[in-house]
Amino acid sequence: MRIEKLKGRRFLITGLVFLVLLFAGCPMPETGMGTGMQAQDQDAARTVLPAGMELPAFYRDAGYRGSFVSLQPGFYTTAQLAAAGIRDNDVSSVKVPSGYLVELYDGNNFTGACLKYTSSCPDLYYVNFRPGARNQFNDRMSSVRIFQTVALNSMTSKHQYVSAENTWNSPCIANKNKIGLWESFAIINLGNNKIALRSMGNDLHVCAENGGNSPLVANRAVVGPWETFELINLGNNYVALKSMVNNKYVCAENDGNSPLVANRDVVGPWETFEMVMLRPVTTEPTLAPEMVNVAGGSMTLQGRGVTLTSYKMGKYEVTYELWYDVRKWAENIGGYKFQFPGTEGNDGVVGAAPTANRREPVDNISWHDAIVWCNALSEMEGLTPCYTYNNQYVRNVPQRLPCGNATCNWFATGYRLPTEAEWEYAARGGQLTRNFRFWPGTDNLMVLFDFAWFYSNSAQPTGNRQTQRVGLKLPNELGLYDMAGNLCEWCWDWFDISLDFSGLDPATPPGGYNDFRPRAIRGGSFDRDGDSCKMGQGLGMWPCITRGIQTIRLVKRYGD
Repeated sequence: MRIEKLKGRRFLITGLVFLVLLFAGCPMPETGMGTGMQAQDQDAARTVLPAGMELPAFYRDAGYRGSFVSLQPGFYTTAQLAAAGIRDNDVSSVKVPSGYLVELYDGNNFTGACLKYTSSCPDLYYVNFRPGARNQFNDRMSSVRIFQTVALNSMTSKHQYVSAENTWNSPCIANKNKIGLWESFAIINLGNNKIALRSMGNDLHVCAENGGNSPLVANRAVVGPWETFELINLGNNYVALKSMVNNKYVCAENDGNSPLVANRDVVGPWETFEMVMLRPVTTEPTLAPEMVNVAGGSMTLQGRGVTLTSYKMGKYEVTYELWYDVRKWAENIGGYKFQFPGTEGNDGVVGAAPTANRREPVDNISWHDAIVWCNALSEMEGLTPCYTYNNQYVRNVPQRLPCGNATCNWFATGYRLPTEAEWEYAARGGQLTRNFRFWPGTDNLMVLFDFAWFYSNSAQPTGNRQTQRVGLKLPNELGLYDMAGNLCEWCWDWFDISLDFSGLDPATPPGGYNDFRPRAIRGGSFDRDGDSCKMGQGLGMWPCITRGIQTIRLVKRYGD
C-alpha cells in the first residue's frame, strides 16, 4: 500500500472497495452499450457499498439546495431516474465526489447533449462558464451514467502507475509516480468479469492493438474484442488483465521500461497491477512557505521568446494564516506599516485573527502591501529583502513614494512577487509542460472544474460565490496549486496590454512613481468566468488599492 509515494493532494488507496463492487456485480456501464441498469443489479450494488461512502448526489435546486437523491455507479434512463426519486428535467446542481465520472444527458437512453463531470457543479444554468449566459443544462437531465475511476499501479520494481499519456498515438506505459488524468481510467463493466478501460485523458478506450501483438494504446471510441479484458482477481487489491483478443495477460514489459503489451501466458510481477480507486486526501500547507523548484529554460509566451533562469515559486497562494502571522510580527517587532491588513478569503473580517478558514488565500491587499509583506517575511526568516528605495528596505505602505518607486534586487535571498514571464512560464509547466494552451493542467473546459475555483463551481449553499481553501484542486505539471482561479495573483510588472516581455529574465522596471498606472494580476478568480483563468489572460489593477480579488504567490531565487 505505497501511500507514501503519492505526494501533494493525491489519492487514498481503496482498491479493495472497488474489487468488492466489481466482482459482486455492481454495474459499471459502457457508453453506447446496454439498455439500462436492472433494478436487481442496483439493489445488489447498494448492499456491497461500505457505509458512509460518498456517492454522486443530484439536487433539485442550484447551490446544492432542495431535495436530492444519491445514486450508485450505473446508468439510469428517465424511467429508472423516476424510480429512484428524480423527476425528468428537474436537476439544477450535482455533487460529484472524487473518484467518479458522471455523464448527464438531456435525452432518454443517453441521447442528446452530454455533459461530463469529475467534480461538483453548483449551478447547471452556467455550465458554459460565463456569468449571464443563457441556460445550458438546468432542469434538462433526462438520463445519466455514473462511473468509478481507478489507477493501475504496476508491481514492477519501480511500482509506477500506468499512463496513457500523451496522445492517442502513444502507448500505455507504467512510468508515472503520481496520478493525474492520464493515469486515471473509467472502468466499464461488460459482465462476467469482463471490463474495458477508458482513459480520462482523452475519453478513449484502451486497445490491445493488432490483435494483441502491438502495445496497448488508448485510441478507440467503441468497445470490441481488442478493447475487452478479463479482470483476474489475485487478492489483496491486486489484479491481472487478460486480453480477450488473444487470451494473453497484459505485461509491463522490461520491468516497466517498455510499453504494456498483452503477450504473456502466466502471471508474474510484471503482469500484476494494484487497483487504486481515486479518493481525495487533504494535505494542508504548512505555516512556512512551501516552495517548488522551477527549472529555467526558453519558452514562447504571447508570441515572444523568453529565456528564464531557475527560480522557486510558492506551491500555494499565500494563506491568510501565514499573512496574519507575518503581518503581526512585522507591525509589532519589525517596524512595518500596512494600508490594507487583508482578509481571510473574500468574505473574512478585515485584519481579524485567523479562524477555521485560515487556509483560504489572503484577500483584499494592495500591490504596495504585497511587496512590503514580502520584505517582512524575508527579514523574519533572516533573509535579505528584495525591495528597496534609496538603498533602504521598503517597510511603510502609507509612504507611497518608496513603494511606488521601489526597485527589486533580483539577487537578494528574500521573497518577492513573480514577474509576468515567471508566472506564465510556471503556469504552463516550465520544462515539464504538456503544452496546454488555455489553462494550467488542461485544455478541456469540463476538466477545468478539477483545477480551478471559478464562477461555475465556487457557489455555496447560500448561493454566494467565495474563495476556497488552497490546495483542494489538482496541481499543474510543476505541482503548483490554484494557478487558475480562487484569487488573481499580483505580479511585479506594470500592466501592459501588449504584454511586451522578451529576452532574458524579462522584468518591467519601475519607470517612475505612478499610483494610477496599473500593475499586472494573473490567474483569474472565484467570481470570474473560465476565460479569465486562461494562462495568457492578464488584467491590471492600481497598486495602491484592492478590489477583493487579489492575493500573492511567492517567488525567491533558486538554490537558497
